[in-house]
Amino acid sequence: MAIGVFGEIVKGKLTKITLEALTKAMCLKQQMNIPIELILIGEEEEFSSIDYENCGSDSVILYKKSPTKDYITEECLATLVTYYEKYKPEIMIFTGGIRGIELAPRLAYRVNSKAMVDCTDIMYYKKSDEICITKPIYGSNVYGEFIAEYPLIIALRPHQYSIKIEKKTDISVINESVQELIETDWIMHKKLVQTTANELEDAKILVVCGRGVGGKQGIKKAEVIASELGGVIGGTKKVIDNGWLPIDKMIGQTGKIVSPELCIVIGASGATPFINGIQTSKKIIAINKDEDARVFEYADIGIIEDYNPILSLIEEILKSRA
Repeated sequence: MAIGVFGEIVKGKLTKITLEALTKAMCLKQQMNIPIELILIGEEEEFSSIDYENCGSDSVILYKKSPTKDYITEECLATLVTYYEKYKPEIMIFTGGIRGIELAPRLAYRVNSKAMVDCTDIMYYKKSDEICITKPIYGSNVYGEFIAEYPLIIALRPHQYSIKIEKKTDISVINESVQELIETDWIMHKKLVQTTANELEDAKILVVCGRGVGGKQGIKKAEVIASELGGVIGGTKKVIDNGWLPIDKMIGQTGKIVSPELCIVIGASGATPFINGIQTSKKIIAINKDEDARVFEYADIGIIEDYNPILSLIEEILKSRA
């Protein structure tokens, strides 16, 4: 019996949302008295730079892949099936990023298990030996609690937990082999694009554009403000669908869930999936000329005005202080 946590690595470090998943796993470990296994798939060079003593896991299982191979979903999935069938975890936790949401239900199908994604909490009831999962339903207007059976696979919504990892020195590291597949069986076409890795999730200041910015010219104005503030730019689904920003910049339930210190929302009405992506921000400033825009219900500061003069004023103030 164990709690398996699928970890993600960026630039030789465990991602923030991986540490959040490990934090929750540690809470379950205390309640259930079973060990934590951290599963990592990557290159040997990536593994060598990770601080395993500060990940809270009892063991780390490393699946090393060739440094010349790109990430392939099917290969990762096949490797996770091998792990699951060999180690048989009671609970398997994925991060709530795009990769975790992609893998969790597909793994559950292949190993004949159950899966739930976008979970905000998971609790263990010792008296009844049951797991209770909390997740938003009905467009996040209601939170439902579900009693789940073992074995169980879940993906946690990002930014729901403060990271609290205890240091461990007696960690066992186990080396396993990746289930390598022939790439041509799955990849029909490749296109190299610029990646921002976890730029949005890790940003302290975020400027998010909605359809109300009107087009790429409006995006450029917002990018200037983001740059002056030392932040990054993001967009709603409508902005991405219109091709004004690339898909890796999408904020919301179907994109990136963020938790910056400051989130400036420009021209977004505030649809529920978008609000779900920004509502854990420390402070939200909304700019929209529609006084009935739903985003104002969640904003700490609301400005009912056309965004153009507001951005021009902000830019002028920032440049005067430079």
